[in-house]
Amino acid sequence: MNPLARENSMYRFVLSSIFFVWISTVNAAPDPVLSQTLQQKQQELAALTKKVDAAAAVLADEQANLARHAEGLEEATQSLVEAEREMKAKLLAAETNPDETAMRESVLASIRYNRFEARVKRYTGRKEESEQSVAAAEQAYQNLTKQQKDLEFVISELSSKRDELARKKVAASTNVQVAQSVSAPAKAAEVATPVAAKAEAANTQVVKTEAPKAKEPTEQAAGVGTWPYLSNASEQDIRYARTYIAELEADKAKGEIDSAPLVEVELVAKNSFGKSDMDYLGDDLYMLTKKVRAGSQRFALFNKDYWHTIPEADDQAEYVFIFDVSSLSKPELFLFKKSLIAQ
Repeated sequence: MNPLARENSMYRFVLSSIFFVWISTVNAAPDPVLSQTLQQKQQELAALTKKVDAAAAVLADEQANLARHAEGLEEATQSLVEAEREMKAKLLAAETNPDETAMRESVLASIRYNRFEARVKRYTGRKEESEQSVAAAEQAYQNLTKQQKDLEFVISELSSKRDELARKKVAASTNVQVAQSVSAPAKAAEVATPVAAKAEAANTQVVKTEAPKAKEPTEQAAGVGTWPYLSNASEQDIRYARTYIAELEADKAKGEIDSAPLVEVELVAKNSFGKSDMDYLGDDLYMLTKKVRAGSQRFALFNKDYWHTIPEADDQAEYVFIFDVSSLSKPELFLFKKSLIAQ
C-alpha cells in the first residue's frame, strides 16, 4: 500500500472513532420530552411550595388570634364573676341601708358589671369568628399540602423513569464504545500491513496475536461508571460495583487513600432514616449503608434533591448509597440494594 492510501485509511479510521464517540454522547443524552415535562413539574412544585408556606403562615396567624381571643374571654369571664359578686353585695347593702353612699356604690357596681358583661360578649364573638377562620385556614393548608404530595409523587415517578432510561442509554453506548475499541486494533493492524506481505506467515501471526490483547480491557471498560440501580443490575454492574468498592476499602485499610474533597457529607432521607454522615471511600466517592423504607422519597445532599422510588419488596432492606463528587458542579448519587454485591 502506498503512503497516500495508508494515510487515507488511517484518516477514515480516526473519523469512525470520532463518530462512535459522538453517537455514544447522543445516546446518553436525556429524553427531551421527558426532561421538559419533569422541568415543568418541578417549576409547578416550586410555585406550589410557596403557596403552602404562605398558607402555613396564615394558619399560624389565625391560630395566634384564636389563642389571644380565648385568653381575653377567660379573663373577661373571671372579671364578670367578680363584678357580679360585688354588685349583689352593693345592692343588698343599699336595700338594707338606703343612704346616698350605698345607692351610689350600688349603681357603680351595676355599671361595672354591665361593662364586663359586654366585654364577655365581645370576646365570645371574636373567638367564634377566629374558630371559623382557623377551620378555613386549616382546610386550605391541607388541600395545598395534598396537591404538593401528589405533585412530588409525579416528579418522583418521572425522575425514576428518567434515571432508568439514562442508565440504559449509558450502558448501551458504553457497549458500543467497547465493541469499537476491541475491533479498532485489528483494523489498524490490517491497514498498516502491506498487501504484498499478507501471504507471509510471520506477518499473519502478528495480526492474530494482537487481537486477543485488545480484548483484555474489554470487561473493565464495559463496567466503567456503571453502578447498579435499586434492585436492578446486570452481572456486569454487580461485578463492577463489588470490585470497585472492595479495592477502595482495601486501599483505605492500608492507609492508601487520597484526601477527601469535602470535609463533611450528610445524607438526608426523611422518610427512611433521617440524617446520616457518609464515609469517604476514596477516589472522590462517599459511601453509606442504611435500611430504607419503600415508596417515593427525597434524598437530599447539600442543596440538591434526588427523588427515587424504593420498591415495596425492598422495605427495610439495606441499601448502599454512593455519592460521586468527581464533578463538584454536577455530583451524582447512586443507590442500590446491598445484597446485590454480597459475596
